[in-house]
Amino acid sequence: MYRVDSLKIIVQINKDGSADISEQIFYDAYSIKEIYHNIDYNGYGEIENLNIYFGKNGNYQLANEGYDKKIGTYEKINEGEVAKIKLYYPLNEEEAYFMFNYKLQNAITIYNDTAQFCKKLVEKDFENPIENIEILIKLPEEVNQELIKAFWHGHFDEKIDILNEREIRFKIKNYHQEEPIEINILFPKEIIFSQNKNIFKDKNGYEEIIKKEKKLYDDINLKRKIVSHGNVIGNIVFGICLSWIIFVVIFIYKNNGKRYVVKDEEGYFKEISTNFSPAIVGAIVTKNINPAQLFATLMDLIRKEILLLDGKNGKVLLSLKRDCLLNDLEEYEKFILKWYIEEIGNGEEVFIEEIENSLKNKEKYIIFKKKYDEWKNLLENGLKKVGFRLEEPKSLGITLGFLTGILSIPIGFIFLILFDSSKFIIFPFFISFSLIIYTISVKRYSLEAEKLKIKWLSFKKFLLNYSSFKESKFDSHDIREQYFIYALAMGISKEVLEEYKKVLRKDSEIKRKIYDFRVIENLMNLMEKKEKNFILKLIEDFSGKNFISKK
Repeated sequence: MYRVDSLKIIVQINKDGSADISEQIFYDAYSIKEIYHNIDYNGYGEIENLNIYFGKNGNYQLANEGYDKKIGTYEKINEGEVAKIKLYYPLNEEEAYFMFNYKLQNAITIYNDTAQFCKKLVEKDFENPIENIEILIKLPEEVNQELIKAFWHGHFDEKIDILNEREIRFKIKNYHQEEPIEINILFPKEIIFSQNKNIFKDKNGYEEIIKKEKKLYDDINLKRKIVSHGNVIGNIVFGICLSWIIFVVIFIYKNNGKRYVVKDEEGYFKEISTNFSPAIVGAIVTKNINPAQLFATLMDLIRKEILLLDGKNGKVLLSLKRDCLLNDLEEYEKFILKWYIEEIGNGEEVFIEEIENSLKNKEKYIIFKKKYDEWKNLLENGLKKVGFRLEEPKSLGITLGFLTGILSIPIGFIFLILFDSSKFIIFPFFISFSLIIYTISVKRYSLEAEKLKIKWLSFKKFLLNYSSFKESKFDSHDIREQYFIYALAMGISKEVLEEYKKVLRKDSEIKRKIYDFRVIENLMNLMEKKEKNFILKLIEDFSGKNFISKK
């Protein structure tokens, strides 16, 4: 793993038509053992005077030919007319400079009317991007700048600069090997004095070269315009696609997810309907089924004297009242009786210790949890029975969401290839799956359900302000017991208890007969304990107290 921070190439054209070339490379390496470098000399004669240097902090050492895995040794293998160099120089989280100096005898071409230096100086053989590239061409001597023509080949936005009467420079940042970098320089042939016949061509070349360069320039400009127009069109298409996605998301939300707005009822709702048990009301208010509603159901069964709470042989006993009618009970209430009395108990009664024993180990707790989940399902059915349910999503929103999500995959890839723009990758890899998941997950409660919630939230508000009401029909201990069980199911038992205290302090007789505040406060603290224990602990702490059971 490595990064090439900079590549600087200096080409010194000599009067004899040769060129001395120095390639200076700065590596920032995480972990490498060899440095690989290729030199293409096709059409320029053999490589001469090859010297390779390596070093750190500007201190160069000369490498030795003869690769034997010793630091600073290298081998050069010629394949065709490419010299492939492998230098052994391990780097481990280090920076180092490498310099490759060599001479090309046939570096330039002499025409009857001009001299030309044209060479690919950066090939596409670097594995990683190069952050900075600088190429400097030096003529043998100064000439009139107007007689120097400089061109570069490649799809880059950078320009080549004629610095002065002798030097030409090309710079580029963040080179990603899209194309090789080729430099073409025309200059007066009169500054070259060579006997090398290999570099002479007995014809005029200036006009033909200029014509080719103009065509290349026009072709590149045309490609740039096409790319530019393609980018514009691609941006428009991307905007249209994204706008459609946003429209679909909003459409799905408005039709299947936006909550119905129900006007809050003025005043308080105080009356309790027999169709709405504490568990049902608790689930409506919290939009959640939790163990507090199971406990409230159990307490409600005790309040209605279907279950009796007592002590026997020093143990806490929960028993089914004989000859009680169960036909009017809801399925989730009957389930508790069957679960606790018949399956855990002996069919008539159950000791709290027996319920505790059913939670002693992991296997028994799994069974207990399974039963609890069954009870939750029954309560969900009870919620649906009273009209508290999720609304069936509208089919048009589902269809739009699924079709758009599925079609985003092929369309995203098509536009990615067509416009050569990476931003379209979000459609097949993000938007498609996100939209499908969103389409499936977006749900809302029915209008009837929202009305029920507003209604029972008003009841909750009433309980939280109970002490402010003077009406006698809400001031009996039976009503308070029933309200308190609803408070348990809604998760506001502590607050309601404080409201009750304000009322009951005025009547010590009622306080003595109906409530033991120490016990009730302990109950509230116990409710904050772990889910699997709180029901049992709550009942156990209740035992023997004159709170609800009226045997």
